Amino acid sequence: ARNDVVEKKGMSWIQNIIYKGILNRRSLVARFVGLAGLIPGLSSKGGRPLRHLADMASFAPGALSLPRLSPRPLRKRIGTVTSPPPGVRERGLVAFFPGCIYEFFLPEIGEDTVNSLAKAGFSVVFPEGLNCCGLSVHNAGDFRTSCLLASRNIEALESYDHVITGCATCGSALKDYPKWFKQGDTMAEKALRFSEKISDFSEFLVKNSFVGGNA
Repeated sequence: ARNDVVEKKGMSWIQNIIYKGILNRRSLVARFVGLAGLIPGLSSKGGRPLRHLADMASFAPGALSLPRLSPRPLRKRIGTVTSPPPGVRERGLVAFFPGCIYEFFLPEIGEDTVNSLAKAGFSVVFPEGLNCCGLSVHNAGDFRTSCLLASRNIEALESYDHVITGCATCGSALKDYPKWFKQGDTMAEKALRFSEKISDFSEFLVKNSFVGGNA
């Protein structure tokens, strides 16, 4: 129903700016949240974190507040590849999908997640070319943009056998990508194969018989 409304009436100007302008260009995301954090009364250390940057499109004064933007996003804290520490048997290669909140607001949690995977024996790749998972955009009814974001994520991650995320919302979105594309769409089959590679951080470790004392 929301998609029908968007197709017929379009979206608000702020939704167009955020969905089509900012989230489509990852290089602008950090700048955007940094500027948003400077708005008086909006950014607070104890503010309720936005699960997705697109939530800003439905912002109501006093309803949401941004935690402080980390001065060092996740990509500057970890390398492209994080290998198991010396003495730990390597068990495979995985790709990490951080989501917006772990990359820009709470990168220390993203760093801990990556290091825990490495200590469990996995080499962890933080790929280039990742975008917002697109769930908030999809829920708002802008299917075209959400499918574009999904397509870019699939292309960036499809070469890996396992894709791990610590964000439950992002994980559910990545697993649901096959439902986003119409039957006959060239991306539909790719999305189905891709969805089978997605695991939540804890889910993945349990599946691989991880013993907590090893990390």
